[in-house]
Amino acid sequence: MKTQQTRREFIGLAAAAVAAPFVQRESSPRRITTLVGVVTDNVTLNNPFGLVIGPDGALYWVEYGSHRLLRMDLRSKKISVLAGTGTKGYSGDGGPATAALLNTPHELRFDSKGNIYIAERDNHTIRFIDVKSKTISTVAGNGERGFSGDGGPSNKSQLAQPHSIALDHADNVYICDIMNNRVRKIDAKTRGITTFAGTVTA
Repeated sequence: MKTQQTRREFIGLAAAAVAAPFVQRESSPRRITTLVGVVTDNVTLNNPFGLVIGPDGALYWVEYGSHRLLRMDLRSKKISVLAGTGTKGYSGDGGPATAALLNTPHELRFDSKGNIYIAERDNHTIRFIDVKSKTISTVAGNGERGFSGDGGPSNKSQLAQPHSIALDHADNVYICDIMNNRVRKIDAKTRGITTFAGTVTA
């Protein structure tokens, strides 16, 4: 008799290591189906990455080839663009996220209120989407690669190709600041940035 864990569906990226351009689901009995992508429909994905189930139960991912953030309703299979226009760049802070320009977004995470943080590798920034207003802002980095800002406001700091992010139970943000060989931390209350681990040189 199969266990509940065996029957439970889970979501994953097919061949995630090479960012294959489709999203698949594995379900009981170990059967894989394609949810979205060039294999079965007219929706073409471009280097999907950072797959996560949101607090609303929908599937979210970023495309670092198309510089967008997307959402899929797992019941209707409807896909919507939440951020980015498909053109790389760095603009749009203070306005609607759908009109903003992103550059190689690599990962997304949700805070306890459902707001979204995006690690933008080639803009050297962490962007923030307010779940209520749907507006976008920069919470870390100034768009230029470098290392500066510890002890000050996170949006005045410099990062170098931030790759991944994590949030703790208090909504503090931890940034994998790869080319600076550091983990940076944004304090949820003060919005100050510090080095949590690592040094400038490896």
